[in-house]
Amino acid sequence: MPAVEQFGTLPVGSCSIDGIRAECDDSRFLISGQPFEGRDIIYVHGLALNHIENRIGGYTPAFKLWPQDSSEFMDTGKYFRTFAEDYWRDHIRENLGLQDPMNSVVGGWQAPGGSTPAATPSYVPKSNRYMIAAWSSNQTIEYGQHALLMQIARAITNNQNVVTPTAYSKRFVRPFCSNGCVIVSHSAGALVTSSAMGLAKEGHFGDGGKQLASKIIAHVAFESALSGSRLATVGLAVGLGAVPVTGTANVLCIILDSLFNVTNTCGYNTSFLATSILRDLMPIVAQTAWGKWVNRSPVPTVMVAGGHPTGNYTGLTKIFLPGFDDGVVSMNSACGNSNPVFPGVNAPSGITVTSLRKAFDMGIPFQHAAANWLGHRNLVGGLRPLGLYLAGACTPDLSPTGMVMPVANAFGSSIWSARKRYDNHFSFIQGPIDHSYDGGTDDSNKWPSEMGQSATTARRYRPFFGNGNINEESRVVTNSAIYQTIDGHGTSLTKPLDMRVVVRGKKIGFHMPWKLHPGCVRPEPKKKPFKWYCTSWIWKRTYHLAAGWETKQSSHYVYEYVARR
Repeated sequence: MPAVEQFGTLPVGSCSIDGIRAECDDSRFLISGQPFEGRDIIYVHGLALNHIENRIGGYTPAFKLWPQDSSEFMDTGKYFRTFAEDYWRDHIRENLGLQDPMNSVVGGWQAPGGSTPAATPSYVPKSNRYMIAAWSSNQTIEYGQHALLMQIARAITNNQNVVTPTAYSKRFVRPFCSNGCVIVSHSAGALVTSSAMGLAKEGHFGDGGKQLASKIIAHVAFESALSGSRLATVGLAVGLGAVPVTGTANVLCIILDSLFNVTNTCGYNTSFLATSILRDLMPIVAQTAWGKWVNRSPVPTVMVAGGHPTGNYTGLTKIFLPGFDDGVVSMNSACGNSNPVFPGVNAPSGITVTSLRKAFDMGIPFQHAAANWLGHRNLVGGLRPLGLYLAGACTPDLSPTGMVMPVANAFGSSIWSARKRYDNHFSFIQGPIDHSYDGGTDDSNKWPSEMGQSATTARRYRPFFGNGNINEESRVVTNSAIYQTIDGHGTSLTKPLDMRVVVRGKKIGFHMPWKLHPGCVRPEPKKKPFKWYCTSWIWKRTYHLAAGWETKQSSHYVYEYVARR
């Protein structure tokens, strides 16, 4: 582990409203109707395969290191800073809004009617200031932790890399994070963030580190790699030659080529991967070495997880990701579930069901349903209870599409419990979300705001077998502490989100001389001898979906419900 640079006490700074000094936590700095009540935002990107690709390809800037080459991370136009800004550009455009060269606002999606599904979406620029933290995937996590904290410190002390939008109130003068910041992370960025906050709280970075951690009032983790990803294990094993390969025909080399976007990866010198973030993203390292610091994070963390019907990388990733996954990380990890999952040892968290037939999702296109079923059954060996056991999602009660599961046993607080979480980490939204959609950029499935399309254009996750209607989201709250108050002004970690019950199926109707069940009705005019008209389900599936699922997507719920009064 590298030497840890200590942070000295940060200057407090002063705040004012209309030129009159005010306490920095004055409620007047909060703006109802804005994401996170108008608080400042810090964006932390995920695993950057581009960094690894470019280093394999010999691109000189990708060899630069934190902290000795800090300008590459902090200065405009430099390699790591440019990557981080590009990573979040589409997300920020969609949820906050950006200025185009003609100074007209694009993006900033919102539904004016709040959670009312019938509300007409529109683009409205938001007033939140934000900064984007950059770190290198070619270094181990300790450097990412330090880079994150240092860049937050620079933003607080001298406003470095802070973006102030046109809509920011000119009445306000206050240092960045002065009334609390919200961190938004994606993928591996969640592990970097939560472990850094746990270490900082415990004094690893000195008194200034403790001070920094106290300024973060909430953390939102999209498709997080809190428990790592087995793909990192594959990449590291092949990259270091720990697994013998037979050339590019070997399935592991094919996957590595897909991951790193490099032909014949196995033919390159990839020994540097031993000191890359892939080391820390191996599940055994993420959980045993860093899990204890994740558990100590003082920052309440809201989790958004996806169970997409196909992997992002040629579909071969399903071989290595037990249970449901979004193509890169399993739902166990993305839900914040701390249960260990080891192929051949422990099966992913899940449930036993009363009926395998009733657990098959007949209310969605067959190809999607079949792929979900494979996720349910993808236990990759491992110890599991006897009986009709299926891998689960963030809650034992719902599948990734929101279908109510026929649960026989949810296994309480055992090693198979889908409700288990890292301390202070709370699942909020799940859906059939592909890994790249919420953070980073998904070039094959761009947001309408990026394409200059109307805010009323439906948002869809990556299509599967030509089906473009993958858009269900569900609330998956397993701990009421997610509704805790996080400041002295009544701001909740999340506001309650209504659910909608959707029933899909097929019925038959028939006449009977008697009332067969309460659903039978007497038709008019009355017919004899068949006085009653009855209906009966041939098959039925019930779904619990988040209010507004027809028009929203996962990040919309975060910006509307997290850190709000």
